[in-house]
Amino acid sequence: MEKQVRGSAPGLCWGKSIHFANAIDVIAQFGEFVIDWQDGLPVGVNRNLNLELRTRLLRKKEEREGSVLLIHWGYGIGSSYALNGSVIESSIGSFGEFGHWTVDPLSMRQCHCGESGCLETIASLWSLLPELRTIYPVVPSEETAFEAFTRENDISELPMIERAVDAFALSLANLNKAVFADRIVLTGPFVNIPSVLKRLESRFFQHLPHYAHGKYQMYVATLGAFDITQGCVMPFFEERMRTIFTAHDEAR
Repeated sequence: MEKQVRGSAPGLCWGKSIHFANAIDVIAQFGEFVIDWQDGLPVGVNRNLNLELRTRLLRKKEEREGSVLLIHWGYGIGSSYALNGSVIESSIGSFGEFGHWTVDPLSMRQCHCGESGCLETIASLWSLLPELRTIYPVVPSEETAFEAFTRENDISELPMIERAVDAFALSLANLNKAVFADRIVLTGPFVNIPSVLKRLESRFFQHLPHYAHGKYQMYVATLGAFDITQGCVMPFFEERMRTIFTAHDEAR
């Protein structure tokens, strides 16, 4: 067994490295302390969606064949992409952050990323909350609570929601034109509103090239409560098993 397996929130630490889930800012706030504590161990930062997709591929054998585009539409907007069972990542930045695509270059509304005119400034929950709260003062910001709220309150025909769906559908269609996924898996509170999902599917289909009709599956999924944790620790077990299996060869 590894002698230095440690847990932390929101990340995990073991003898050779430290891994954080969805916590770039945590490196500044917490990572320096951990690095001092463990004397310079390499730090890895993992996106939640990549970890969730990695875990999902273990459970869904059919999704390990071909390509899968995992989409999240909630407080923020993002995606993860896998080809033949392998999650695609970038060494430069986060792959699949289409929530930060510029959809309105003339907009002066600043996004959390520091840029202006991003898709998130039109369609994310954080950007919609101020306007929604002028109608429903108690709209929650937490995604699970927001989804429960939408089951009791129909927001689908509000103008800001229709604008959000249309902008999201166009961006998703453009993203899919870059990868043409066999499966598009939708997650988050907005896609669990039936009328929003119906409008999204309709708008997405309108933007889809005719030659792609009927060649993809789109469906809503609910991610597991421990998918992020499982995806975060998976590389550790893979590394340890690789070490065990190759130890005999190295000794020869």
